[in-house]
Amino acid sequence: MKKIIKITLLIVFLLALSGLALIFYADKEARKQQQRPINVPKSAVWKGAQDEGFWIYIASLDTVSRTVRVKIYNDYDGRLALDANFSEKKNCVLMPFTKAAIYENILAYAARNGIERREEIILKNNCSLIMIKPAFGG
Repeated sequence: MKKIIKITLLIVFLLALSGLALIFYADKEARKQQQRPINVPKSAVWKGAQDEGFWIYIASLDTVSRTVRVKIYNDYDGRLALDANFSEKKNCVLMPFTKAAIYENILAYAARNGIERREEIILKNNCSLIMIKPAFGG
């Protein structure tokens, strides 16, 4: 009789553990696939990690001055976090300088705090777009 109780308890424990693992996995998958808030433009891309991310939208691009107007939205509610012009970091030339190439090369958005706050969009190949101050909004 004790053996049956032990086996039953073991089965209940394993089922409970499996259920928790399934819930954790489903939650992780749901967070991975961010839902675009209504006010975020359709061409915006989401970049971030499980705990935080941003929707990045290229509003316009000037190939002569090589500047990009970017709007960054909070991932959880779609509120505008930043609206500003950005330019390539020194010693970093993005070729071709097109919206498609920039979208393809975006890794993340970072607001770095230090002596002076620095907003940048981190790109592949050790490049980044640095915010031109002042920002328009956000």
